[in-house]
Amino acid sequence: MRLLACFLFLFSIALAQGPDGAPEHIKSGNKALAQGEWITAEHAFRDVLASDPGSAGACRGLAIALIRQNRLADASTVLETGLRTAPTLPGGYFLLGLARFGTGDLKGAIIALRESADRNPNDRQTMLYLARAYFLLGERAQCAGVLEPLLADSRNDVEGLLLLSQAEPERAEAAGKRILQLAPDSYEAWQWQADSFEKQERLEEAVRAYRNAIGKAPAQAGVNFGLSRVYVKLADYEAARQCLRRELVLNPFSGQASLLLGTLELLDGGFDDAIAHLKQAASTPATAADAWLNLGRAYFRRGNAAEACEALRHAVDLRPDSAIAHYQLSLAWRRLGKTAEAEASMAEFQRLRAGSGGQ
Repeated sequence: MRLLACFLFLFSIALAQGPDGAPEHIKSGNKALAQGEWITAEHAFRDVLASDPGSAGACRGLAIALIRQNRLADASTVLETGLRTAPTLPGGYFLLGLARFGTGDLKGAIIALRESADRNPNDRQTMLYLARAYFLLGERAQCAGVLEPLLADSRNDVEGLLLLSQAEPERAEAAGKRILQLAPDSYEAWQWQADSFEKQERLEEAVRAYRNAIGKAPAQAGVNFGLSRVYVKLADYEAARQCLRRELVLNPFSGQASLLLGTLELLDGGFDDAIAHLKQAASTPATAADAWLNLGRAYFRRGNAAEACEALRHAVDLRPDSAIAHYQLSLAWRRLGKTAEAEASMAEFQRLRAGSGGQ
């Protein structure tokens, strides 16, 4: 969400104006945060923690510096350690939820964000990230449940209205009309129109709307991914790849973008690039099953049968009812000369295919 940078900037300013009695390294770290010098801030806060591991201010400051460097896994580790020492660390659970959200650990993000919401029930950013995490997990009723009180307090929250329109399709038109009434030339308005055009298969109009949304919020994660989907439907695969590369610059941990880009590279015969992107997608729970399947295909087509078997076994473990995963695994086993395993996988494929009416 594009408000995050503003939130963290203001948080940094607040830290820079901390108590006069703060240790010198904390003061210098806070000043570096306020000036956007993330690495300098990191070093200052690490110096404090080396001598005082329980320093809540240094822990929080270090986490912000790491998040601003997109080192989200490192930030999660710092915050988890800090919260064990100081469970009331100001903003700690929100920052932990944010870091987990960014790495695709949506369930972990929800746990942290709920803790943050319990402590600060009126914090808008916490509630929006919590709603978004539920939405991305496919738990749309929970997403709407989080948004309802937020929108009850402010019917003019266009970001909340956009998310509600995505979570509850039956309310999308009303929410979209409200967005257009409140902010007709906003990112949210263009994003809603792009979603609407895409669902109606009005693809050229969707492209224009997505481009306008990007123009309004060029650093907004997710918009380039949406545009890439439309380009795929238009069979403009190179344009789709360019959008996905831009998306991954903005959000390197996007499992969806990594999965789609890896799949497009696989279809184009770029097996090395496909494997790199699909490995990233496989590390994200929401995209892991599809990523392991396509990773197995990529290894198989590159001639690495052993790696293909390993990837496809992960796919089968995550989605045991996937007929195609069992079929691909049978091919990989056979290429390795493991006839019994190949026949067992083929038998499971045939059983699943028969049970689904030949699909």
